[in-house]
Amino acid sequence: HIGEDLVWAMRMSYVGEFGYELHVPAESLLRVYRNLMAAGSERGLCNAGYRAIDLLSGEQGYHHWHSDLRTTDTPVEAGLGFLCSRNKEYLGKEVVERQRKEGVSRQRICLVAESRDLPIHGNEAIWCNGEVVSYVRRAGVSQSTRQWLAYAYINKNPAEKLTNSALAAMTFEIDQMGVRSAAQAYLRSPFAKS
Repeated sequence: HIGEDLVWAMRMSYVGEFGYELHVPAESLLRVYRNLMAAGSERGLCNAGYRAIDLLSGEQGYHHWHSDLRTTDTPVEAGLGFLCSRNKEYLGKEVVERQRKEGVSRQRICLVAESRDLPIHGNEAIWCNGEVVSYVRRAGVSQSTRQWLAYAYINKNPAEKLTNSALAAMTFEIDQMGVRSAAQAYLRSPFAKS
């Protein structure tokens, strides 16, 4: 109960921290909200919009359907091949198994911009070693470091395994309307806690 209202608390998190999703009957929403805000005011509880969920999940490296995953991306390209069963049948298993064996021609990476002043929102060009190689799929500011991070897919040789050290040897830049910011690339978010 929160106050006099029955609330279902479901253990889940889209942002990498311990969290709960509260399910509240519509007629109790305002009362539950006011009770929560009053109880949390001493601890600094404040409102945060959906953009905060998007930014925090990006910091953790969590994938979003609308930007990180599309029908043209495979689980192996997205770094999610480990979620695909080797023992069960499913639509697309043939492609997943082939990519596991032969490698992929593109892969999702995380970029952290050196400039904290250049806003990155998505669709910006990504330069690598002096050539445009991709575009930003999703971006936001890390709540931990206040650095801009972005996710993109880059093309690669399927026979070569992409590593963080290989990415560190490349020169990446994110282009925001003609202004470029140097960026460091990683296979996964360097801010992820898990």
